[in-house]
Amino acid sequence: MNTRNLFRIAKKDWVEVRSNKELMIPLLILPALLSIVLPLIFAITLPLDPGSLDSIAVLRASFGPAYDDVSPGGLMIISMANSMLKPYLLIIPTMVAMIIASDSIAGEKERKTIESFLVLPLSDREIIVGKVLGALIPSLLLSWISFFIMGFTLNFAGRGNFGSHIIIFEDASWWLLNALLVTILSFISVLFMVLISSTVKTAKAAQQYAAVGVIPIVGLVISGLSGVFVLGVSGILLVSLVLGCIAVLLTYLATKHLNREKLILALD
Repeated sequence: MNTRNLFRIAKKDWVEVRSNKELMIPLLILPALLSIVLPLIFAITLPLDPGSLDSIAVLRASFGPAYDDVSPGGLMIISMANSMLKPYLLIIPTMVAMIIASDSIAGEKERKTIESFLVLPLSDREIIVGKVLGALIPSLLLSWISFFIMGFTLNFAGRGNFGSHIIIFEDASWWLLNALLVTILSFISVLFMVLISSTVKTAKAAQQYAAVGVIPIVGLVISGLSGVFVLGVSGILLVSLVLGCIAVLLTYLATKHLNREKLILALD
């Protein structure tokens, strides 16, 4: 594969997305809501009503003596960040990857540019990898930016509640979440939408399938709030293992079903 060709394909998709306001607006609003607005609400409101004395005692016991200098409101912020903001952070790469990838092939069909694209001297593998990179790189970039903004927002807005701690950034599970789980989830989201995008006629039709990718994340939010399953280090590794198997399957399907002949036949 020619690396230059891969990035030419990816750059072409970036230019198309950047010129499309219908795609750019959700790409900007969603990370802002989940990395700025929601953390601000948590950091400002939770210290005002941290809960009953019994619930605070249980929470303090679960964190241990290392967090004795953290206020009850601070403990609530950390607890809610771990149970809710972690899964919410996964929504960003999922939706960003799906929004961009939904336009990758279906958008080409809609704009009547895919015919000229398919006659270029590119291998089938270069087309697939280039399209995947076109959505994967921005989703990972936005995820890391959102992670740092979320951490800064919580620490700044909730300052005075955390004692000597810098929440999120000192927790290894958050870094593992971004480095491993976000990467695998983004890859799966891109492959899924590229496969869907190759079978439908318009980008909007492809975007209708994006809700499928959000359903498991909603399940993680609910399970985190109920205490059934929290994304700690072991939980992240377990989910990553399951998603890794799904990624292998989708990679096989993509290499088997995405080629010039099938894309040309799909135009009819």
